[in-house]
Amino acid sequence: MLKITLRRHDAPSYRTATLEFPVAEPDLQKAMDQISVGITTEKLCLADAVQNDHGGLQALVGTLVNADELQYLAKRMDSFDQDELNTFYAAAEHEKLTEVKDFINLTFNLHCYALISDFSDISAIGQKYELCRRTAIPMDEVKHTDFA
Repeated sequence: MLKITLRRHDAPSYRTATLEFPVAEPDLQKAMDQISVGITTEKLCLADAVQNDHGGLQALVGTLVNADELQYLAKRMDSFDQDELNTFYAAAEHEKLTEVKDFINLTFNLHCYALISDFSDISAIGQKYELCRRTAIPMDEVKHTDFA
């Protein structure tokens, strides 16, 4: 869940809406109306703060964003397991992403990244890397391959 503080780009800094994405559509509509943005395809919101467990989305702070794009990104991220989420944040920081559309594209391309966080078993690392690289490995090949 992403907690983001938004305001209209030309509004005073005290006139904000803090939302926990993904948010119910009526609540999103109400919050956007409160800050005089409404639901639009334009980037009229300024991200004042992003509060989450990782720093990968901090690049959005101070940029113009679209609330519907944030909603879609949050829904995509909500479907991730912890490994996918860790890979997402690591890849976002590595690629130095700064726009919501780029973060959304990354959610569809996580298979291109192999994040190794446990170095205790070199064989497991090799198997994880090969699975990321090739997407699938036949079971008979897994039995006869030394992944170390």
